[in-house]
Amino acid sequence: MPDQSSCDPGAGLEFAKQSAPRGLLFLYILHRLSMKPSHGYEILHDVEMRTGGAWRPKPGALYPMLKKMVAAGFIECQRQEEESDQKVYSLTPKGRDLLEKMKRTIRSSGKRMDSLRGIFLEMMGDRDALGFLVESTKGHFEMVRAACRLQPGEHPGEDLVYHLRQYSLLLDNELRWVNSVLKDLAGERYRSG
Repeated sequence: MPDQSSCDPGAGLEFAKQSAPRGLLFLYILHRLSMKPSHGYEILHDVEMRTGGAWRPKPGALYPMLKKMVAAGFIECQRQEEESDQKVYSLTPKGRDLLEKMKRTIRSSGKRMDSLRGIFLEMMGDRDALGFLVESTKGHFEMVRAACRLQPGEHPGEDLVYHLRQYSLLLDNELRWVNSVLKDLAGERYRSG
C-alpha cells in the first residue's frame, strides 16, 4: 500500500503554494549580483518592484540563502562601512560560472515545458484554459518588450532585428488565424440566429 503522504493531492506542487518556483530566489540572486554588487535589501526591493509585488521574498528566506551562497563560494560579502552592519554582496567567478550554466539549462527547459502545455490546458478545462492563455499572452508581450530594452551590449542590433522580424511573422500568422476563427464564429451565429 502506498505511503499516505505520497497520495497527498498537493504533494509535489510546492510551486502552487509559493509565490515563486523553488530555486528561483537562488538563481535571481546570482543574476542580480552579476549586474552589480548589492546588499540584501536592494535584492528584496528589486524582486518586489520587478514583479509588481506578486513575489515578495521574506528576509528570513533571503539572508540565510545569502549566507549559504557565501559559504559555498558563489558570492562574497564585504561590510559597506567599518561601523555599519550592512553587507554588500558580489558575485565570484564560481558564481558567474554557475549562473551561465543555469541560464543554459533554462533555455533548454523551454522545450520541455512546451511539451507539457497540453496536459496543463486539459486539466484547466476549455473556458479556464483560454482565459489563462489570453492573460499569459499579455505577460509574454511584456517579456518581449523587456528583452528589446536590454542594454545594447547584451543584444547586438542585427540579432535583435532578426528576432523581431521572426516574431512579427509569428504574430501576423496568429492574427490571420484568429480573424479567420472569429469570421467563422460570426457566420455560425448568423446562420443559427
